[in-house]
Amino acid sequence: MFKSIYYYIDKFNREEIYKLNKSINIIYRNYSNKFNTEDLLQLVNFCKKHGRKVYISNNLKLALRFNFDGVYIPSFNKSLKYRNIIKK
Repeated sequence: MFKSIYYYIDKFNREEIYKLNKSINIIYRNYSNKFNTEDLLQLVNFCKKHGRKVYISNNLKLALRFNFDGVYIPSFNKSLKYRNIIKK
C-alpha cells in the first residue's frame, strides 16, 4: 500500500519545492498572514506544471478559485461552514 507524503509550507519558495521528490504533495498553510493571491496563483501553476498535487489549508473558497487539488482541514477546525458552496 502506497502512503502519501505531505510537505507543509507557509510561503512560496520555488527552489525549496523543486528540490523535493515528485511524489511529495504540498500543503500550503499560513495562519499568521493574509493570503497573497499572486503567490497562490504562482504556487498552483508551478505545482501543476511539475506534476505535483497542491492543497490549501482551511479555505475552500480559495481552493476552488485558484484550482487547488483539495483542502486540508486541520483537527482544530470544528466548523461545518462548507455546506453551501458549489463544488466541482
